[in-house]
Amino acid sequence: MTWLVLNSAERGSLVGDAMAPTFVSAEVGLVDNNTVVLTFSEFVESPTADYKTGFTVKVDAVTETISTGTLGGGMQTIQLAMVNFIYRGCVVTVEYDAVPGNIQDISANAMASFGAQSVTNNAGGGLLWDKAATSMWWALM
Repeated sequence: MTWLVLNSAERGSLVGDAMAPTFVSAEVGLVDNNTVVLTFSEFVESPTADYKTGFTVKVDAVTETISTGTLGGGMQTIQLAMVNFIYRGCVVTVEYDAVPGNIQDISANAMASFGAQSVTNNAGGGLLWDKAATSMWWALM
């Protein structure tokens, strides 16, 4: 048996896919309290294996640092691991800028930029900070 290995451009010309992937939804709490899971309309990939460049995550209107971006097991999700935990009750948004980003489908159709989209926040408990006692403890919220 002979296998034919195609690069992204060749796959696109072979299957005739002209539709770029689009953002469908995002949620925190599926994996843990510091991972935002993004879901797209079709399989996605990055030719450079960089799955965080171009994405911005804001928590209560403050831009948070993304430590890593990884392709989900089903190839239709990207997991953005945040440096800081996201707490229950926070308003979370995600946006994407295609100029520095390089997310595309398997036919090399580049995903377009999108503005701030709401992220479903299903985070579990949260760390509370008691400024008066200058101590931290875990509390279920």
